[in-house]
Amino acid sequence: MTILALWLLSELHREFNRPLHVAYIDLKSAFDSVERQALWKALMGIGMPLTEDLHTGTTSRVRLDGMMSDSFSTSSGVC
Repeated sequence: MTILALWLLSELHREFNRPLHVAYIDLKSAFDSVERQALWKALMGIGMPLTEDLHTGTTSRVRLDGMMSDSFSTSSGVC
């Protein structure tokens, strides 16, 4: 499904002559102990400052036995 969605997005952007930026995050390789401020600094150092927007102001919820918890802020790890 993800590949189809990316293909459709790329076709739409090509049709309207618009740029498309895609961020691929390999969640299998990421660790929950990533300190975000260090990550942003490292990414800015290699010219990728927009990646911070993917994690700024993120929240999570937990589903257990069909019940959903209240939202809570996340400040480390992978979203």
